[in-house]
Amino acid sequence: MDTLPALLEAMQQQLDIQARRMDEQGTVLAKLMEKMSATPPSLNAGTPIVVMDKHAIFDSLHRRIEKFVYDPDRGRTFDIWLKRYQDLFDNECNDLDEKDKTRLLVSRLDENCHQMLTGAISPKQPSDLPWKEVIEVLERQFGSAKTLFRRRFECFKTRYEGQDFTNYEMLVKTKCTDAKLDTIDFDGLQCLFYVAGFQGSDFAEYHTRLLRKLDQTEKITLKDLTAECQLIKSYKEDSRMLEGGLSINAVHHKKNFNRNKKKFRQQQKKKKTDVTGFAANGTPLKIRGCFNAEFAVNSSGGRCFGRGTCFVTEDDCNVLGMPWIRQLPDLYKAIRKYQIHRTILVDHVATLQDTIVNKLKTKFANVFKPGLGRCMTTKATLMLRPDARPVFRRKRPVPYANVVALDNEIDRLLAEDVLSPVTYSKWAAPIVVVKKSNGTLRLCADFSTGLNDALMLHQHPLPTSDDVFTKLNGGTIFTQLDFADAYLQVEVDENSKELLTINTHRGLFRYNRLPFGVKSAPGIFQQIIDSMIAGLNGCAAYLDDVIVTGRNIEEHSANLEALFERIQEYGFRVRIEKCSFLIPQIRYLGSIIDAKGRHPDPAKIEVIKKMPPPKDIGQVRSFLGLLNYYGAFVEEMRQLRAPLDKLLKKDTPFNWSADCQQAFDRAKEVLSSDLLLTHFDPSKEIVVAADASENGIGAVISHRFSDGTEKPIYHACRVLTAAEKNYGQVEKEGLALVYAVRKFHRYLYGPNRLQRWSLILLNYNFTIEYRPKSNFEQADALSRLIAEQSTPQEDVVIAEINADAVNLFTNTSAKLPLTADDVAKETQKDPLLKEVLHCVQTGEWPKKSKDRLLRFNSIRSSLTTQGGCLVFGDRIVIPDKLQELVLQDLHDGHPGMARMKMLARDYCYWTSIDKDIEDKVKSCKRCQECAKSPIKNTLFWTRDYRNGYPRWSPGHVRVRRGQCLYDVEVDDQLWRRHANQLRPRTCHAADTKLMDEFDFPLLPCVNDNSPTPSSSTLHHKDQAPTTSLPASMPTRRPSRTQRPPTRLQVDPRRKTYTTDDSLGREVL
Repeated sequence: MDTLPALLEAMQQQLDIQARRMDEQGTVLAKLMEKMSATPPSLNAGTPIVVMDKHAIFDSLHRRIEKFVYDPDRGRTFDIWLKRYQDLFDNECNDLDEKDKTRLLVSRLDENCHQMLTGAISPKQPSDLPWKEVIEVLERQFGSAKTLFRRRFECFKTRYEGQDFTNYEMLVKTKCTDAKLDTIDFDGLQCLFYVAGFQGSDFAEYHTRLLRKLDQTEKITLKDLTAECQLIKSYKEDSRMLEGGLSINAVHHKKNFNRNKKKFRQQQKKKKTDVTGFAANGTPLKIRGCFNAEFAVNSSGGRCFGRGTCFVTEDDCNVLGMPWIRQLPDLYKAIRKYQIHRTILVDHVATLQDTIVNKLKTKFANVFKPGLGRCMTTKATLMLRPDARPVFRRKRPVPYANVVALDNEIDRLLAEDVLSPVTYSKWAAPIVVVKKSNGTLRLCADFSTGLNDALMLHQHPLPTSDDVFTKLNGGTIFTQLDFADAYLQVEVDENSKELLTINTHRGLFRYNRLPFGVKSAPGIFQQIIDSMIAGLNGCAAYLDDVIVTGRNIEEHSANLEALFERIQEYGFRVRIEKCSFLIPQIRYLGSIIDAKGRHPDPAKIEVIKKMPPPKDIGQVRSFLGLLNYYGAFVEEMRQLRAPLDKLLKKDTPFNWSADCQQAFDRAKEVLSSDLLLTHFDPSKEIVVAADASENGIGAVISHRFSDGTEKPIYHACRVLTAAEKNYGQVEKEGLALVYAVRKFHRYLYGPNRLQRWSLILLNYNFTIEYRPKSNFEQADALSRLIAEQSTPQEDVVIAEINADAVNLFTNTSAKLPLTADDVAKETQKDPLLKEVLHCVQTGEWPKKSKDRLLRFNSIRSSLTTQGGCLVFGDRIVIPDKLQELVLQDLHDGHPGMARMKMLARDYCYWTSIDKDIEDKVKSCKRCQECAKSPIKNTLFWTRDYRNGYPRWSPGHVRVRRGQCLYDVEVDDQLWRRHANQLRPRTCHAADTKLMDEFDFPLLPCVNDNSPTPSSSTLHHKDQAPTTSLPASMPTRRPSRTQRPPTRLQVDPRRKTYTTDDSLGREVL
């Protein structure tokens, strides 16, 4: 019973709670009815009304608004973020009060931005501030890192750089909006130019104060800025007065030294002076003033007194001139004792270079260790296309001379864990042996045989030149680092190792490191380097080329140490012999960078500046072609080339006048100006043009813009060596292409010469585009008009190209029974080979060739010249007069037909060499006696002119539909065919026809089973003895052969016949 009151009390409380909830629901329903009654009458009655409370609205907007992350370097500022959601805050937040809007805005700030906001308005909270004030604080706190003046100044420097016009329009609009040009008035524009006019370090304080005033004051005039400048000047004078006391106190001396000594005279005031002085390293000394002073010096001759002028500098140095020195005997004698032969300027930076480098070697010893490094932070992953299939290639033969050196290189890579042996793999690429310029071998894999096509490209952007130069801007000292076998310092993951299998003469090996030649390697390595230098000051990198800079030696040293700490952390190593430390300027991405900024590289247009005047009409035509190619960029080009055009008129002698020279010089100035060059941009299409002539090779790298026009980045050319002039035109063109790719390498990242050059080209993604000479002016002129230049040493070679060609020719000619000079002399006498030699050297083959020249035209891609001789592959082409001598040498020892052909294919060639070898063997009695299958002789008689009989071959007689057709060969020279009507179709009629035609009895003949010549008449006649025939001629008897007959098919329209071998034939 005691629990009953408690139970009743609990029930009463539950009823009270339900009653309160009912009251609340009634209140909500009343408000809802009020809102519904306020609905406009035009609202459709069937339209559903959705009512959301502010909590739901808040949650919905919170999900739709992206978080704000402040990143001014990428243009992620608060004002840009707010513009994106301004419409949402203005129209969809009407049901939220101001505090809720502020709370929503602050909730979408990331952690760092929220912390910076609370710190800026401390001790207040964001909810305590009105909406507009919060917006102002955020715009001020998270605005652009650049001042408004700087943004406007950069806006006025915007230039069109060849991009699409629509993109250029968007760029201009973005720049103008960022610079707030819509808010600037005439007074603001005047103030902008007023502040920009102050140049130099002396006005640094003016810049700072005036820019601050421009940012803080909305409406400002020139008078306000002038008043500010006057105020700054007054402040500076007052500050100097407070710092210095008397002007003479600027003289540097030890503090409290000789304070109580008696002064000689009253202290002199410092006076201004125009004297300039320089330190030993050429640095100018800033002299603040001078004063006259008396001095006393103890010398060997006693106490010496004097008077002179002392110059006071800003540094801790008081300068004494020669008047002082001449008054001091001991000092003057010491100076006169030594004769100065030359003056050496001591560079302060150069003196510290060894110190800094030694310090780096000591502190970062692992970075400078020999051998390969190993990236400790990541591994490379190669991604295959979805439809990729494994490709396994067989090994390629290795020259015997390189086997030992290749084995040593493989052993070295095995020891450094670059390679690992495997016994099975689905993937395999062949290798190519490469000898570097220092004589060591390099093992290269040809992944273009299948793997590169199956790989997906690693999509990481390479930095543009503007990105690199921006990071290096302001630097005065530079260091350039080179990594040792950069790609091989990056490991690959386990799944990618099988893809990197190579097939060698020692079996299968797989790469454990990222090899050179994989198309994904540049993007992977650039991503690793970018992550390594992220956040470092004064550092930039383009692939494995890393640059460090600093505004002074202290800053540069600090940046350099920070970079080496990262390199050591990542596990990379550098090749110190290829690094450059603390240099005043560098060449990077086609420009020269120094303390003054970025300048165009003079080497880009050096070949045009040194271009000699044309010496004939052909060279004039090439130079005018170059002007035509770039004439679209120069309006007055037609007037410039007028004197040169006159030289091309018909029947006009070549006369290089002063007007021609003046026009030539002026045209070269226009071609070599910076206006015709463009800056390198990896995002734009790159065109490499290369051409070769008889004397040299020329190359141009250009950018092709969206409108189809091309602008050059760099010009290059060089003359051909004596050996290279002997190359065929195809090899010259290949050499020009390799030279261009090597020369422009920074812009793009067996003994057979063509194979070796193709290996170099495999490291690049390119498309070969053929252009005729008439549409190839920019490279054609450079290859023909060349000043004297040095030939660069090859970097990647199997052997030196010149030595390779000479050795090959020497070894081949040594096997011949002739000397190379004999072959060269007879080649010049042979009209056909002389014409072929000219075609090979010039690359110009006639469109309609003669029969014999046509045979050489078909193999022209394999023809070269060496020492005046024509070379087909590795074989020397033998002139007609020497062919019999070479045949006799090949036939010595009677090696047989197959062996002679095999020997000939090693070192000699002419167009009919196979047929001549066959005839030589067939005509040799000993070769026929020893042959396994002797040659079967045809049924003809021995030549015997004593009896007046020429040599006859069997006559083929065909009788078909009343016609007698036959053919006869007389002395291997004449074939005769006749078709006569036989009436009647009897043997006697056929015999009469034959006797009438040839007046020769008993012709040996072969018929086609016709009964006419097989009759008994002819049979008996064949058996009759004949005294007019030679005694050695055997009596002919008819016999049946098993060979198919020769059936005649007559074509009455063409009056010709063919044979039908469906029947047997008789031999009489």
